[in-house]
Amino acid sequence: AAHDALLDMIPSRARGGNLWKTKVKEFEKSSVFTNSTVNYYTQIIDHTAGIDAGTFQQRYYIDTTYCEDLTSCPIFMYIGGEGTLSASPGGYTATMASEHGALILALEHRWYGESLPGDITSTDDLGSLTVENALADL
Repeated sequence: AAHDALLDMIPSRARGGNLWKTKVKEFEKSSVFTNSTVNYYTQIIDHTAGIDAGTFQQRYYIDTTYCEDLTSCPIFMYIGGEGTLSASPGGYTATMASEHGALILALEHRWYGESLPGDITSTDDLGSLTVENALADL
């Protein structure tokens, strides 16, 4: 499972080299994602058209690895980029969350991974892939 999540994060053209093999080993030894849960939010497809335009399920992760008290820990929001968000982020985000005892909320970008508001092959459906809609998702 850890290998599959890593596979989704690295572009196919970059797989198979020494860096790839090293990162797979590091990832499999990592415990960064032990308290990360996947969730789905019912999101509006087109915020300018409102709820009448329909909804889709937008994926997000909540990672409580570094948060000791859910009633008082800070929340770091990680906004997924142009790619699948397969787990809570590691790297700098996890380092900062660790230093501040923060909960990480990671939102997958619309039209990537499992957060698909429509048919990815339909130019009409792709009309909802706008900066305005992506920002309104937050």
